[in-house]
Amino acid sequence: MTVALIGPYPPPYGGVSVHIRRLHHQLAANGIRSLVYCQPQPSLALEPGIVPARRRLTWKRWLLENGWRCPASIIHCHDGWDWSPALWLMVRAGKLVVMTFHDEMTLQKWEASSPLSRFAARKLMRSRRVSWVAVSEPVKVQLESLNTPAGRISVIPAFIRSGDHVAGISDLPRAVNTFLASHSPIVSTYGSKLILDLLGNDVYGFDLCLEMTHDLKRHFPQIGILILLPDIRLIEYFAELQQRVVGLGIKDNVCFLTGPTENAGSIWCRSNVFVRATNTDGDAISVREALSLHVPVVASDASPRPEGVVLFRSRDQADLTESVRRVLAGQDTTLSRLSDIEVNDNFEALCELYRHIRVL
Repeated sequence: MTVALIGPYPPPYGGVSVHIRRLHHQLAANGIRSLVYCQPQPSLALEPGIVPARRRLTWKRWLLENGWRCPASIIHCHDGWDWSPALWLMVRAGKLVVMTFHDEMTLQKWEASSPLSRFAARKLMRSRRVSWVAVSEPVKVQLESLNTPAGRISVIPAFIRSGDHVAGISDLPRAVNTFLASHSPIVSTYGSKLILDLLGNDVYGFDLCLEMTHDLKRHFPQIGILILLPDIRLIEYFAELQQRVVGLGIKDNVCFLTGPTENAGSIWCRSNVFVRATNTDGDAISVREALSLHVPVVASDASPRPEGVVLFRSRDQADLTESVRRVLAGQDTTLSRLSDIEVNDNFEALCELYRHIRVL
């Protein structure tokens, strides 16, 4: 069996790209050939099984460069509706196709896709050679609303263990290690990139986290928050956040880590609490990873969360602050149950799906 994975690959480090990398590595470790088709990156050219595009990866370019000679029996796409025309042609050529949807913007992305993509997607929905993966029940509901056959949708969260969690500090910049050593307690949060929703709200809730840090400083004078942000993208908004840090008087309590960090687990391991303040989400890998390391997690109720997560009302800064305060003060009973929480590795579930569709 050979599996072709289509989608982003680190760097930059985001939930989907990390998922694809771990899936690729685990497939190889289990004797299953895997090929990853991704955006052009010179650093990936020599990595086994990685096939970076010569220029920007699009479904048309992939068909011309790789699709017609792709040796994989299963093509697993993580890049959404835009790839439907290429995948439909692959189905017509006898390939098996899996499409994974990673967030709760599946319907919005459907509306934003081209008529050709929607036409091809409807063809895919009617084909028994196509299987669908939703990372959560709400994503499955959205797929069903588009008439995707419910019997061919599997709900499989994206978390796969990396196998290389490191609780040490060797892979962190010196300034970050100094910050972590000089502050207590430590709060960490993460977003793959700065992004605002249609109402202008910070999707990852970094603005809420800064206000939270200001309020918690009264209870914990040496508190530190480490914001892992691999892709700034919105330069003006990032400058606005930095100005807000100064205005709130928390410049010494905030550390932005904007470079690529290969092993975020080394940060979660040194955190007293991990915060996921998103106002929309799929099934966040970072949440499950922190839980797997027995780190307390406070997350918004904007999406379903795994067992053991302390919830706060989405975009409610006061509720976020109180939830984190209770965890840091040891007042939330969730802390006593962290070691008993089982975080499932979903690699085997994907392998079972691959095996199942091959015998249909």
